[in-house]
Amino acid sequence: MSQQADKPKIEVHSRVILHKGEFNPGRTNPAWGGEYACEGTVRSIRGGYDKLPIFVLWDNGFGNSYNHHHLLQVEDSKNNPNLSFRLKKAREEKKRK
Repeated sequence: MSQQADKPKIEVHSRVILHKGEFNPGRTNPAWGGEYACEGTVRSIRGGYDKLPIFVLWDNGFGNSYNHHHLLQVEDSKNNPNLSFRLKKAREEKKRK
């Protein structure tokens, strides 16, 4: 079975982070590892031929639409100790502010 098939499917209510790269970082695109980084919740997934079918409401109150390859489920971090550590550290930083 391929690694892609093993990954959990992103669904409505999934907790996600945004990969760095394709979008200019900011409050509406809080790419992980950047100044605006935060987690978000998938609020809707549109069908059809929409190029950006997944709408995410970020924990900072802003939202935007993405494709599956732009996002990483927070649950995926269980298999990635480096990501898990960075998520924990970021949560602690936000609590201090």
